[in-house]
Amino acid sequence: EAPLRANAVLSDMLEGRLTATADVITFTSVIDIWAKSGDPDAPGRAETVLTKMTNVAPNTHTYTAMIQAYGRSHRRDKAKCAQELVVRMKQAYSNGNSDAKPT
Repeated sequence: EAPLRANAVLSDMLEGRLTATADVITFTSVIDIWAKSGDPDAPGRAETVLTKMTNVAPNTHTYTAMIQAYGRSHRRDKAKCAQELVVRMKQAYSNGNSDAKPT
């Protein structure tokens, strides 16, 4: 239930129903909640949140939470998906996002 509530709050922020605006911490927190939820569709739900970050650049914590969402899942392709996220993080860093520095 917590991931669904977090998604609802994020949606309210993005659609202007709340005065607070979503920042990288907000998005990362929602992704992290999905990662820790145990929901079988957690990686897909977390990825959906990541794609909503159109005006906010993901940081290292965001990518780490996404990788954890895949790592904790039972998906057969979780290693491939996690590796693709590492590549995306490296590309973001190479393209000037200093907050996405791979560690």
